[in-house]
Amino acid sequence: MKAAIYAREEKFRRVDDLDDQVQLCREFAQAKKLIIHDDNIYEDLGIIDSLDENSSLLRLMDACRAGAVQA
Repeated sequence: MKAAIYAREEKFRRVDDLDDQVQLCREFAQAKKLIIHDDNIYEDLGIIDSLDENSSLLRLMDACRAGAVQA
């Protein structure tokens, strides 16, 4: 099953580095036998006050609707 990763780093509160978040998600996915392709990793920097057309979260939602991601 193809899955996606969404990682976000907030501007004002220190959250784990994006690379660390992605690595932890990859390890979880591998344990669950999920497939993560590099083009299904979505990252946003900073706080999202409103979703704009460049938001990785919106691109992820579009990929889900298109069937490119199942989990």
